[in-house]
Amino acid sequence: MSLKATNTLVSIAQGNRGLGPTTMEQSSVVTHYALLIGICFTPKERRHEWPPLRGCIQDVQEIKDHLAKLSPGAHIRTFTASLSEPDASCPAEEEEDLPTHKNVMESLENITLRASAGSFIYIHFTGHGTAIKPTSCFANSSTGESALVVLASDDKTKIQYLHGSELAGSLKRMVEKGLKVTLVLDCCASGSVVRDKVDPSVRFLPYDSAVDTAHSPVPGQSISPEDEATSPAIRGSSMRANWLVDPDGYTVLTACGPTEMAREVFDKDGLWHGLLSYFLVRTFVKRGRVGGKLQHIYAHLCARFREKSIPQTPMLYGNKDLYFFEDANPGDDVTLIPIITNLDRSLQLGAGEAHGVCKGDRFALCPLGHKNRDSGSEQVAIHFEVTRAGALISDLQASDSIPMQSGMTVRACTRLALRRFPVLLDLRLQCRTAWEIASRKRPSLDVQYAKNVNAGTSFSFRVIILAKDSYKIRDDSDQEIPDLPPPPPDLDVNADYVLDIVEHLANRSASISSVQPER
Repeated sequence: MSLKATNTLVSIAQGNRGLGPTTMEQSSVVTHYALLIGICFTPKERRHEWPPLRGCIQDVQEIKDHLAKLSPGAHIRTFTASLSEPDASCPAEEEEDLPTHKNVMESLENITLRASAGSFIYIHFTGHGTAIKPTSCFANSSTGESALVVLASDDKTKIQYLHGSELAGSLKRMVEKGLKVTLVLDCCASGSVVRDKVDPSVRFLPYDSAVDTAHSPVPGQSISPEDEATSPAIRGSSMRANWLVDPDGYTVLTACGPTEMAREVFDKDGLWHGLLSYFLVRTFVKRGRVGGKLQHIYAHLCARFREKSIPQTPMLYGNKDLYFFEDANPGDDVTLIPIITNLDRSLQLGAGEAHGVCKGDRFALCPLGHKNRDSGSEQVAIHFEVTRAGALISDLQASDSIPMQSGMTVRACTRLALRRFPVLLDLRLQCRTAWEIASRKRPSLDVQYAKNVNAGTSFSFRVIILAKDSYKIRDDSDQEIPDLPPPPPDLDVNADYVLDIVEHLANRSASISSVQPER
């Protein structure tokens, strides 16, 4: 092993022991928890057919370093299993720092117990995955039930499977407590993947029934048949993580689709990385923080994979409206507007027709000290409606009585000015239901469907969904709008992604029209 790799192992081990219970108890309030798992190790007797991975320890170290730098208040726990020598029979780390089935499951439960409602949980696994013959009615019959390859709890020279249903059970308990969970899986866990040769860069191991015979899942830790029976079916089952149950409370980012291989690469310094981990860390660096809207992070990752012509596509499952390791950041895509409180206690908005404000527009109050609001907060926020739109200042009427405070701000819920820019939606897929739901969430947009309009009707934007991973937007002169963000691979169910872009274009058009003189 190189000196650089040895130093990496030492620093991780020191970091593990330095972030134990004592550190947590000394911290006043912990709201962010990260569990990082990296496993290069494979059993010595199977190493000729199961070569060890080379980048998992480096993945964990890089993520840990950036979390410590960009999210200094986060509690970080790492488990790693590496080889100090090529023929070593057991990993180099101490017992308490190894990613055994027992250590991982206990750490997940410990986070659930310690974290308070509203806390953020980030779980990152980098290592081998496998696929088990379906034993659950929720598992996909073509890909099998996903599982992660960890170390055996009773013998660190052997492996054990962390079944997807077990992991789903832990996530379910976190969500029930009100925790906001993001799970990243930099591995391949699909039975439809067939390896035609021993490739040490592929993060998949064939299923071995003897492993499950020696280590049966612990009763009570998995998703129960009752949970499976009452949980709604996930759209696009062939494309989903097949053990997700009621994923509205969490999001899962995986390294590849169900028929692809997750691989490792080495950088210019000769260090190996999992592809998803490598690009995710560099996304954090680009954004200057560990966090952001998952839709934006996901689109950026897909673009990076495409740029490098990599034959694997990251997949995003669960609630795509959630944010990664943080609440919604107003600086990302929300403009806050000040409220003016007059001496007679009437209210005015610090924006008018010059800013695209119209009579009837609705705004939601952003309470002081709560600037980071998620997209669903208008359901409980106090609303205001514009009763008169002036050139620069508008009159407001509150929907309920509120205590007058200085420095109040609001954000737009509806902007009727955008309805002056109608949108024609041309769907070439059988996916109208998903798009109708997404359209209803955007009352500011006037969205009409191509099948329902008369010939010759004019539109400001024509949105054409060509395939699950292909779209175009044309302007009112039927010219294709250039330089649009790259599409995700699931436009048949991910309508929000494109409609967010359309809303941005409509906002831009409204801003331009507000400053142009009337002809």
